[in-house]
This record gives sequence, structure tokens and C-alpha cells, in this order.
Amino acid sequence: MTFVRNAVVLRAETVQMKGGEKLGGCAKRERLDRQKVCMRAIDMKYISGIVLLILCFCMAGEGYAEVIDIDPPITIKTKIVGQKRLIAGKIVSRDEQGVKVELKRSAESLDIPWTAMPAGLVYNLHNKHFIEDDSYESWVKLGRLMSEMGQGVRFAKLAFEKAVAIDAEVFAEEFDGQEPRVVAKQMWDEKKNRRREVNAGVGNGGQDVDEMKMAPAVPMALRWDALVKTVPEDAIKSLKHEAESTQARLGIKLQLHETKFFLFYTDLKKPEAKRWAGELDRMYVKLAELFDVPKDKNIWRGKALIYVFKREKDFRRCETEIYQIENNPLKNAAGWCFQKGNGDVHVLFYRQADDMQFAKILVHEASHGFLFRYRSRVHVPSCWNEGLADTIADMLLPQGNLLRGRQQRAEAYMKSNGHLGGTFFKAPQIQGFQYGIASKLTQFMISQSKKRYVNFINSLKSGVEWRVALKDYYGVDEQVLVESFGLSFGVQGLKAYDSASE
Repeated sequence: MTFVRNAVVLRAETVQMKGGEKLGGCAKRERLDRQKVCMRAIDMKYISGIVLLILCFCMAGEGYAEVIDIDPPITIKTKIVGQKRLIAGKIVSRDEQGVKVELKRSAESLDIPWTAMPAGLVYNLHNKHFIEDDSYESWVKLGRLMSEMGQGVRFAKLAFEKAVAIDAEVFAEEFDGQEPRVVAKQMWDEKKNRRREVNAGVGNGGQDVDEMKMAPAVPMALRWDALVKTVPEDAIKSLKHEAESTQARLGIKLQLHETKFFLFYTDLKKPEAKRWAGELDRMYVKLAELFDVPKDKNIWRGKALIYVFKREKDFRRCETEIYQIENNPLKNAAGWCFQKGNGDVHVLFYRQADDMQFAKILVHEASHGFLFRYRSRVHVPSCWNEGLADTIADMLLPQGNLLRGRQQRAEAYMKSNGHLGGTFFKAPQIQGFQYGIASKLTQFMISQSKKRYVNFINSLKSGVEWRVALKDYYGVDEQVLVESFGLSFGVQGLKAYDSASE
């Protein structure tokens, strides 16, 4: 294989290999050139095993606000909005997006956005520590921020009252003579109304579910059974033979744990192997429920073949000697999902030390395999594919919180830049920072209407072009979706692409 190295950020890659096979994997950002396989390698170097809310507030060239160091640091103890975890530490810096907190009981630090903190705490921090000039502009700015927060309307009123005390004439001119409480309430109501628009049908362009145009049937030429007639027993027998051959070539003995939908080969101890095999079955049931697939229906070509090695060096040998991943620059790849031209799905891993990260990777990659086999041979575009895989992993393993950190970074990017970055919808493979955007958008679409989301994916798998699928089978066009998505987390006028990519 020919690899052309590009920037180094966490992302997934899509390439193609000879013979129509596909392999997929999350990895360091590596552009893989002129191949025909969907590749998904996991760079564990960039994934923490604990709950982090990581926000890229200070990236050079991205338009982030100036960072202000806090000296002396401010002691803080709070909960993140929507989470149970108590954060205790010291605020060491701040910017327009939020604060950086050095944790009390570890050497780690967290970047926490204002919108993820209780409104009262945000107000008090500004009132006591951050608004040093006591200027009119500073208090109006704080009032606008507070009006965007969950319980912030009364604190917005307090901030606007401070502004009036400094310059009532300017306030009256700026806000048409209205009192602070009225201004705060109007700003709050505007945000609430935007949310209602979103919930009513993804902005003003949405369709009701009852009016939804149903996805077309899959053309016969795109169906799996049109490509190859599969007898499940024969396919399973072939997969088992392939697994035996793999073990013989590697000189490694793996134990088979066969479930209803998976052939799980591993040298892990039996109790642990049963645990991970059970996690895969849970994933299958969750995806089947989402897409209204009968729970007993097997969409695989026989079953999905899973390898999990106890030792990394055995995994490396397998990827090189069995799957011909040669001259591979993805040195930290923790797993692969091979989507083969005949419909077979192979997932290859080694056992990392952190249970939660390993489980999330396993579910993420197996989810790609499910979507590969679902309904037809049509490949779902990267942004929807990665978004669903991350969403399913988070549904099954919410305690891991990996997705939350990605989404915090993504939200900070969108708020700072006003767009989704690059060619988000059009890209053969989204960039690393866009994973959080993809999962957040997927969750948004599902929250508006699960039925319309499933209908949209069904239309993609029926071969409908994604723009047509979005407008005709989800109910909105591209820009209405993006604008409504942005309003759901307080960004007005969010764009699909940056100006250079349009």
C-alpha cells in the first residue's frame, strides 16, 4: 500500500483497495493515497482513559480569543452541566470561551466552556474576579452571555443593571429605552423560540413526520443478494476456515466464542472474552432497534468475524502478514474494520489496558460493519458514518465520556469559526476535529425525529444522493439543517463550509 502522510490529528481514513474490499479505522490523520478500502485505525496515543472535557480554545490560526492568565489562581468546585462529576481545582486562565482548570487531585487540566458551568457561578466569577475595569461594555457583554445560558436570565438582568448604573443613556439608546429585566427576558425568549423552531421540525423548513416521504426501495442491483448468493451456513463455515488458517499462519491459538451474530476469536481469558462478545451483541440489538431491523434478523454474511489479541505484537503480525497492511505509518493503530467486497466484515484488535476505551473502539468499528451490511452495498458518506458509529458507542457506554470531550472541542471550533470546517458533507473522509461535529449532528437529527433520521439513512442506502436524501427524506435542505443545528447550542448563522471550500 502507498501512504502519503499529512497532518497529525485524530481522525478516520477512507481509501479503497484492489478487489473492491473496504477497510475502515480511526487513526492519526494520514491521507492514504490511491487505494480501494475503507480504513479505520485507532490512534490510542491521543485518547485518555478518563473523563475529560477538552476544548481547543487557544489554537494558533483558528481565531480563538486571547488567553488571560489568572494570578493568583482561583479555587473552584463545581459540576459540569449535564454531568455528575464534581470538578475541583484552580482556574489558571480564561478567554471568551471559558476557563482552564488545573485539577486538585491530578496533574491534568480541563478547558471548560462558560455554557457548561452553572449560570450563577459564571456570573459570580465575572462579578468578583474577571470584570476589573467595571466598564459598560464588559457588563453588557456578560449580560448577553448570561442570556444564552440555561438558568441565566436573572443573572443577565443583574449584569444589565450594572451597565445601566454606569451609563443609562447609552443603554437606553442601545436597547430602545427598555429596562434591564425586559432586555434580559427578550434575549432569553429569543433563544427559547429558536429552540422551539428547531424542535418543531429542524428550523422553519422541516416536515412533519406524517408528511414524510418514505425512502425508496433498494434497487435490485444494489442489494447484497444480487452480488452474491449466500447460504449462511456455508458463509460461517468459510469464515471459520479462514480463522483457522490465520491461526496456523501466525502460530497462535485463539479460542472461538460464537454468539448469534459474531465469531469472536481471542486468546483472552474465557470470562473476559464472554464479556466482550456480549458487548457486541448489545451493539447489534441497539442498532437493530434504531433501524427497525427485527431483533432476530442476521444482516451479516454469515456472521461478523472478530479477532482480539491479548498482545499488541500478535496484532501487528496479523495486520501485516494476514491483511497485508505493509509500510503502515499508523504505528499506533489499535484496531481495524475490514469491509470486504463479498460482504464479509472482519474486525481486528488488540487488548488495551483501559477497559472503557477498548470497549468504545470495539463498538465503534463494529458499528461501521453493521452500516456497511445494512440494506445494501451503498457506502454511507463519512460524516454520517462516523457520526452514527460514535453515537452508538456513546449510547452503549455513556460512562466513558469520550464522545463528550470530542463534542466540546467541536462546539468550541464551530462557535469560534462559524462553520463545520472544510468540506464536511462532501469529504471522502472527515478530519479528526470533525468527529465531534459528526456525532453531535447525528444526535441532533435523531433527537428531532428518529423516524426521519432512519428514513434519511435508508434513502442513502437506497442509492439516493445525500443532498436529495436530506431534503426529500429527512425534510430539510443542507443549510437549514446546519443553521438549526447551530441554534441548538447557541450559534446563529452556522455555515456548512468555510468560504475557501464552498
